[in-house]
Amino acid sequence: MKQIAIRASALTRQFSSVRALNDLTIEVPAGVVFGFLGPNGAGKTTTIRLLLNLIEPTSGSAEVLGFIHAPMVTKFAPGAALCLSTPAFMSASARRTTYASMAASRI
Repeated sequence: MKQIAIRASALTRQFSSVRALNDLTIEVPAGVVFGFLGPNGAGKTTTIRLLLNLIEPTSGSAEVLGFIHAPMVTKFAPGAALCLSTPAFMSASARRTTYASMAASRI
């Protein structure tokens, strides 16, 4: 059986009158490098914030590395890493080294 690193089921987030994320269901296997691509307003950042348990979903559920996200849970899954964008303050060489280190330490 394959291990699942990220699982979201019917994940939805509503901000007042704006539905930022609507019924996302996804499974990402362990050991896979996965990115979110899409136009502005597509829900990429909202999804990541939900997966990191920084905000609560309006409905649905999320699990990262076996940790089920729930309200008021402050502990995050050990071994998880996040790079929201290319660090502009780092040289291209330093970015390559950082990303190579991140990839080498993956689960």
